[in-house]
Amino acid sequence: MQICAPELARRRRRRSARPADAQVTFDFVEPVVFALLSIGVIAGGAAVVLLNRITAAALLMAFTFLSMAGMFVLLGAETIAAFQVLIYVGAITVLILYGVMFTKFSDRPRALFFQRQTPIAAVASVLLLAAMVGAIVLTRRDDAEEAAMRRRR
Repeated sequence: MQICAPELARRRRRRSARPADAQVTFDFVEPVVFALLSIGVIAGGAAVVLLNRITAAALLMAFTFLSMAGMFVLLGAETIAAFQVLIYVGAITVLILYGVMFTKFSDRPRALFFQRQTPIAAVASVLLLAAMVGAIVLTRRDDAEEAAMRRRR
């Protein structure tokens, strides 16, 4: 069946006259992907610090770097994302894994120096977090009118 040009034009007009809510938008996809990548960065970084097995920590560090590269892609910095993957995921992670493989293992007691520093590190972390939150809360934000009036003076 052949459709003539006027009939085709009528069909196109009918299709374009749909209400705005009939069109499907995917504006929610980018924030959801950004949130998932952010969770990946935070969870991967925490796992790198908290795991006892160094090889698993190195692989999770590679996952963290990949998540950060994904965030760079979402922000439109594809070149930085490529450098992130090449340098950090490729080179640094492989360097750490080779360092682990070539290091001699000794049967030392597990009472590490870091275990004695845990309470001090926890207090320092809470104080640093309080300082950062305080700086954010106490920072004065000018609205456009105040900034314009200050420039006139």
